[in-house]
Amino acid sequence: TTFSHQSDKLITTFSWLLSMCDKYPDKFSEYDVLWQYKWTIVALTDYSGISLETIYDTLNDMIARFRKNGFYERNNFEYLNTIYMQVGEKEKAKEAFEEMMKIPYNRHDSMADCNACVRNQEVEYYIFAKEYQKALDHAKPLFSGWLSCAEVPAVTYANLYLPLIEMGKNDFALELFYKTDFNKKDIENYSSAIVLLCIIGDLSKALY
Repeated sequence: TTFSHQSDKLITTFSWLLSMCDKYPDKFSEYDVLWQYKWTIVALTDYSGISLETIYDTLNDMIARFRKNGFYERNNFEYLNTIYMQVGEKEKAKEAFEEMMKIPYNRHDSMADCNACVRNQEVEYYIFAKEYQKALDHAKPLFSGWLSCAEVPAVTYANLYLPLIEMGKNDFALELFYKTDFNKKDIENYSSAIVLLCIIGDLSKALY
């Protein structure tokens, strides 16, 4: 449901699951569902009917549970940064990003994303802040293949298409397009590619 953007199913199912963990703590471990909480909090911003107050309350609940279970503080600032970017809170996103970057990445923390996803998150912030050259410089370990995972660098490439067009680097944008390993579950990568191809005038490829 996460990667196919069926967020409604994810939110409904996870809400029930978390309530069962709270109601029957002797039967269901809260610890075991917190990874899925990360997916759910991001999905909430897909729906205009969910208020900012609800999103922030849910985010605070997730952070409280992370702290209760002893997870690394960097995770909390990472998701504060993500949500603030998604709702367009520039100053709050900047503050969360700066706090996040003060804390070294700890790959041994069981709630931490992989190295590649963490680097992609940081690149996404630089794109959000329109610091495009910083984004490109920060993405070098992803371009080289030194860092990668199931979704990265494909999602990074797709996120960079339009910034590169804005920078006048159309050839580099196309180079990343041809390097992108498109996966049917990553719908956003396809939508970014369609926009790129329409901008450069390759409508036949966009329609294909």
